Amino acid sequence: MSASETVFIDYENVHAIDTSGFHASVCAKIIVGVDQTKIPIDLVKKLQEHGKNIEWIQVHGKGKNALDFFIAYYLGVAITKSESEKYYIYTNDKGFDPLIKHLVENGIHIERINSLKQICITEKVKAQQKVINKAKIVARNYDKIIDNLKSIDKTKRPKSMIKLHGHIKTVLGNKINDEAVNEIVTTLKNRNLISENNKKLVYQI
Repeated sequence: MSASETVFIDYENVHAIDTSGFHASVCAKIIVGVDQTKIPIDLVKKLQEHGKNIEWIQVHGKGKNALDFFIAYYLGVAITKSESEKYYIYTNDKGFDPLIKHLVENGIHIERINSLKQICITEKVKAQQKVINKAKIVARNYDKIIDNLKSIDKTKRPKSMIKLHGHIKTVLGNKINDEAVNEIVTTLKNRNLISENNKKLVYQI
């Protein structure tokens, strides 16, 4: 079982598992103690909806903080196998904080959470940041194209939409995909900097 994010649930510490915090890229390992033999049927049904992304692990050891050591063990196994890009420990037990601090200092993406909804929030932030980064790249590439077109003699600018697409790719080092090229061209159109007349480009730059 692998996913971009893995959450280890300390079921001895937290029992109210809000499954709305799960999404397709998250897998959960629920660690339960040897004496925890009664799991609410409603919870089991909700978790079954997530199929293979849910794994129950019942440990067979007793003692003070015994479950914590098992969680640390399974976490270590997952990290060693590089099962995920980020890890969470869902628990209210702050005793995990020194371990988490040590792992973060060694480059492991991990945090302790006290609600599975925090995973959703993290995912939303990542999605928003992705949109922002994409917009910045488009804006930067757009500025390069504007500067380039301004520097070219009007008679030597690309005369058709197809040639403009090719020109943009050439200027940006062919590292740009068609979607990004289309976004730049659409921006040029929306700002009335280019238009077509009998399939020939007219520039207002």
